[in-house]
Amino acid sequence: MPGPSFIHLVWVEVVLVGSFGVLAVGGYASLLVVALIATLRRRSVHAATSRVANFINPVLSALVHLAAFAFGAWLFIKGMWFFGWQIVDYLRQGSWTSLSVIDALRKLNSGWAQNPTDWKGLHVLMDWVPMSLVLVSVGAAWMVGVIRHKAQFDAETPWRSRVAPRKDKSDG
Repeated sequence: MPGPSFIHLVWVEVVLVGSFGVLAVGGYASLLVVALIATLRRRSVHAATSRVANFINPVLSALVHLAAFAFGAWLFIKGMWFFGWQIVDYLRQGSWTSLSVIDALRKLNSGWAQNPTDWKGLHVLMDWVPMSLVLVSVGAAWMVGVIRHKAQFDAETPWRSRVAPRKDKSDG
Protein backbone atom coordinates (compact mmCIF):
# COMPACT_ATOMS: atom_id res chain seq x y z
CA MET A 1 0.00 0.00 0.00
CA PRO A 2 1.59 3.31 -1.06
CA GLY A 3 2.02 6.06 1.48
CA PRO A 4 0.42 9.49 1.32
CA SER A 5 1.33 11.63 -1.68
CA PHE A 6 3.71 14.58 -1.48
CA ILE A 7 0.87 17.08 -2.09
CA HIS A 8 -1.19 15.47 0.69
CA LEU A 9 1.69 15.82 3.15
CA VAL A 10 2.19 19.47 2.20
CA TRP A 11 -1.51 20.28 2.73
CA VAL A 12 -1.50 18.56 6.12
CA GLU A 13 1.51 20.66 7.06
CA VAL A 14 -0.14 23.87 5.85
CA VAL A 15 -3.20 23.12 7.98
CA LEU A 16 -1.04 22.44 11.05
CA VAL A 17 1.02 25.62 10.61
CA GLY A 18 -2.16 27.62 10.00
CA SER A 19 -3.73 26.20 13.14
CA PHE A 20 -0.65 27.21 15.14
CA GLY A 21 -0.97 30.75 13.76
CA VAL A 22 -4.65 30.96 14.73
CA LEU A 23 -3.86 29.71 18.25
CA ALA A 24 -1.06 32.26 18.63
CA VAL A 25 -3.31 35.15 17.53
CA GLY A 26 -6.12 33.91 19.78
CA GLY A 27 -3.76 33.68 22.75
CA TYR A 28 -2.46 37.19 22.11
CA ALA A 29 -6.01 38.56 21.86
CA SER A 30 -6.90 36.88 25.16
CA LEU A 31 -3.89 38.45 26.89
CA LEU A 32 -4.82 41.85 25.46
CA VAL A 33 -8.42 41.60 26.70
CA VAL A 34 -7.26 40.55 30.18
CA ALA A 35 -4.84 43.49 30.32
CA LEU A 36 -7.51 45.91 29.10
CA ILE A 37 -10.08 44.72 31.66
CA ALA A 38 -7.54 44.86 34.48
CA THR A 39 -6.55 48.43 33.64
CA LEU A 40 -10.08 49.70 33.00
CA ARG A 41 -11.06 48.66 36.51
CA ARG A 42 -9.06 51.66 37.71
CA ARG A 43 -11.54 53.97 35.89
CA SER A 44 -8.78 56.06 34.32
CA VAL A 45 -8.81 56.01 30.52
CA HIS A 46 -5.35 57.58 30.24
CA ALA A 47 -3.83 55.09 32.67
CA ALA A 48 -5.61 52.25 30.92
CA THR A 49 -4.40 53.23 27.46
CA SER A 50 -0.83 53.84 28.57
CA ARG A 51 -0.67 50.55 30.49
CA VAL A 52 -2.17 48.63 27.58
CA ALA A 53 0.29 50.34 25.19
CA ASN A 54 3.18 49.44 27.48
CA PHE A 55 1.89 45.87 27.52
CA ILE A 56 1.13 45.62 23.78
CA ASN A 57 4.44 46.93 22.44
CA PRO A 58 6.77 44.33 23.97
CA VAL A 59 4.29 41.47 23.57
CA LEU A 60 3.54 42.35 19.95
CA SER A 61 7.24 42.73 19.22
CA ALA A 62 7.98 39.35 20.77
CA LEU A 63 5.13 37.65 18.89
CA VAL A 64 6.13 39.13 15.53
CA HIS A 65 9.75 38.14 16.01
CA LEU A 66 8.73 34.68 17.24
CA ALA A 67 6.47 34.15 14.22
CA ALA A 68 9.22 35.30 11.85
CA PHE A 69 11.78 33.03 13.55
CA ALA A 70 9.31 30.12 13.44
CA PHE A 71 8.90 30.64 9.69
CA GLY A 72 12.68 30.46 9.20
CA ALA A 73 12.88 27.38 11.43
CA TRP A 74 10.06 25.79 9.41
CA LEU A 75 12.00 26.38 6.17
CA PHE A 76 15.19 24.98 7.73
CA ILE A 77 13.43 21.89 9.09
CA LYS A 78 11.61 21.37 5.80
CA GLY A 79 14.96 21.41 3.96
CA MET A 80 16.43 18.90 6.40
CA TRP A 81 13.29 16.76 6.00
CA PHE A 82 13.67 16.73 2.21
CA PHE A 83 17.34 15.75 2.51
CA GLY A 84 16.49 13.02 5.03
CA TRP A 85 13.74 11.73 2.75
CA GLN A 86 16.25 11.54 -0.12
CA ILE A 87 18.72 9.60 2.05
CA VAL A 88 16.07 7.12 3.23
CA ASP A 89 14.83 6.70 -0.35
CA TYR A 90 18.42 6.06 -1.50
CA LEU A 91 18.96 3.47 1.23
CA ARG A 92 15.71 1.71 0.31
CA GLN A 93 15.89 1.90 -3.51
CA GLY A 94 19.62 2.10 -4.17
CA SER A 95 19.32 5.14 -6.46
CA TRP A 96 19.34 8.84 -5.59
CA THR A 97 16.08 10.70 -6.13
CA SER A 98 16.87 14.22 -7.21
CA LEU A 99 14.60 16.97 -5.95
CA SER A 100 15.67 20.28 -7.46
CA VAL A 101 14.09 23.72 -7.40
CA ILE A 102 12.73 23.04 -10.91
CA ASP A 103 11.14 19.80 -9.68
CA ALA A 104 9.36 21.76 -6.95
CA LEU A 105 8.19 24.36 -9.47
CA ARG A 106 6.93 21.56 -11.72
CA LYS A 107 4.88 20.20 -8.79
CA LEU A 108 3.30 23.67 -8.60
CA ASN A 109 2.44 23.45 -12.33
CA SER A 110 4.73 26.28 -13.38
CA GLY A 111 4.64 26.54 -17.17
CA TRP A 112 8.15 27.96 -17.33
CA ALA A 113 9.55 25.09 -15.25
CA GLN A 114 7.95 22.52 -17.53
CA ASN A 115 8.85 24.13 -20.87
CA PRO A 116 11.19 27.15 -20.66
CA THR A 117 11.12 29.49 -23.64
CA ASP A 118 13.54 32.03 -22.21
CA TRP A 119 16.02 32.21 -19.32
CA LYS A 120 17.19 28.72 -20.23
CA GLY A 121 20.51 29.12 -18.41
CA LEU A 122 18.67 29.99 -15.19
CA HIS A 123 16.48 26.94 -15.74
CA VAL A 124 19.56 24.71 -16.02
CA LEU A 125 21.10 26.23 -12.86
CA MET A 126 17.87 25.81 -10.89
CA ASP A 127 17.67 22.22 -12.09
CA TRP A 128 21.13 21.57 -10.59
CA VAL A 129 20.41 23.17 -7.21
CA PRO A 130 18.82 20.78 -4.67
CA MET A 131 15.63 22.02 -3.06
CA SER A 132 16.86 20.89 0.36
CA LEU A 133 19.95 23.12 0.06
CA VAL A 134 17.83 26.14 -0.87
CA LEU A 135 15.40 25.60 2.01
CA VAL A 136 18.15 25.03 4.60
CA SER A 137 20.12 28.06 3.39
CA VAL A 138 17.13 30.42 3.22
CA GLY A 139 15.79 29.18 6.58
CA ALA A 140 19.14 29.64 8.33
CA ALA A 141 19.67 33.09 6.80
CA TRP A 142 16.11 34.06 7.75
CA MET A 143 16.60 32.98 11.39
CA VAL A 144 19.93 34.83 11.67
CA GLY A 145 18.28 37.93 10.20
CA VAL A 146 15.41 37.76 12.68
CA ILE A 147 17.80 37.36 15.63
CA ARG A 148 19.89 40.31 14.47
CA HIS A 149 16.78 42.45 13.88
CA LYS A 150 15.37 41.59 17.31
CA ALA A 151 18.63 42.58 19.01
CA GLN A 152 18.81 45.84 17.07
CA PHE A 153 15.11 46.55 17.63
CA ASP A 154 15.38 46.00 21.38
CA ALA A 155 18.45 48.23 21.61
CA GLU A 156 16.81 51.10 19.69
CA THR A 157 13.26 50.92 21.04
CA PRO A 158 12.42 53.78 23.39
CA TRP A 159 9.31 52.22 24.97
CA ARG A 160 11.45 49.90 27.09
CA SER A 161 12.79 52.87 29.05
CA ARG A 162 9.33 54.49 29.41
CA VAL A 163 7.70 51.63 31.28
CA ALA A 164 6.99 53.11 34.69
CA PRO A 165 7.97 51.01 37.69
CA ARG A 166 5.12 49.86 39.89
CA LYS A 167 4.80 51.53 43.26
CA ASP A 168 4.62 49.35 46.32
CA LYS A 169 1.93 50.05 48.90
CA SER A 170 4.64 50.66 51.46
CA ASP A 171 5.93 53.69 49.42
CA GLY A 172 2.91 55.70 50.42
